[in-house]
Amino acid sequence: MTKSRIIYTRPPLTRRPEAVNVQNAIGRPVPQPPTPIKQQLVPQPVKLKQPTVAHISPAPLSYDEQERIRKIRGKGRGRLLVILGNGPSLAEVDVAKLRSSCRIDLMTVNHPDPRVWPTPYWVFCDLSQYHRHKHHWDTYQGTIITTTSLKYDRPNAVKIRSKGGNGFSLDLLDCYYVGRSTIYANMQTAMWMDYDHVYILGCDMCSAPDGRVWSYGINPDVRPEQRVTRFENEAAFYDHASKTLPQGVRSRFTFCSSYNRWDFVDRFNRLPHESAVDVILEYA
Repeated sequence: MTKSRIIYTRPPLTRRPEAVNVQNAIGRPVPQPPTPIKQQLVPQPVKLKQPTVAHISPAPLSYDEQERIRKIRGKGRGRLLVILGNGPSLAEVDVAKLRSSCRIDLMTVNHPDPRVWPTPYWVFCDLSQYHRHKHHWDTYQGTIITTTSLKYDRPNAVKIRSKGGNGFSLDLLDCYYVGRSTIYANMQTAMWMDYDHVYILGCDMCSAPDGRVWSYGINPDVRPEQRVTRFENEAAFYDHASKTLPQGVRSRFTFCSSYNRWDFVDRFNRLPHESAVDVILEYA
């Protein structure tokens, strides 16, 4: 049986007629009826999908950085630490007397106090402190404790990864929480070093009755009125720690300031700065 073959033919292509300019008898164009306008859709705003921001973990510590942090662990056992802040009350305290005890270590925050400098420890978190005190950085032989964000290095510098948010770290190999306050960050350092007790001088978080904000005079990095407005934000971190830390940790800190009126101080321990040095020496 022979299969019939089906042939498909393509329809002929039609050419679109060219537009014709129709004119009337006097040569004027003949008005054409308006072309009906199709209903136009109003474009809706396009909602772009927000990119997913991945959590960026801090760069891992190098072996050398880890070893420096391990080296200071437990160095405070059986000893007392006095952290010297920069509040105005520090100028009213005879801190030089604290050097008479071999059981007391001093930790300078930011601005060195010439009455006791050099101290065994010098701590700061801001790059501005490095630039302002670079002459100390180049010659200081004690232990510098700062953050990994500082790119400059010395063999005696211990660099710790800083983390934002509320928290209080007991493991400096992980991080510490700066909480907008170098004193707050190094309360965590003191726990890593395992001091028997930590006294904090010059943490006033207010201006003195005479208007002073810093014990050493004027800070060129920030105006006094700006500094005062920041105390509330800093106090929030101390307040959170005072409510969440176990009593065994909180009891190892004493704030020595008659000016500091924030509630968190009473959840730790409090001493008037006027008598603090004598109390510390007696305890030592």
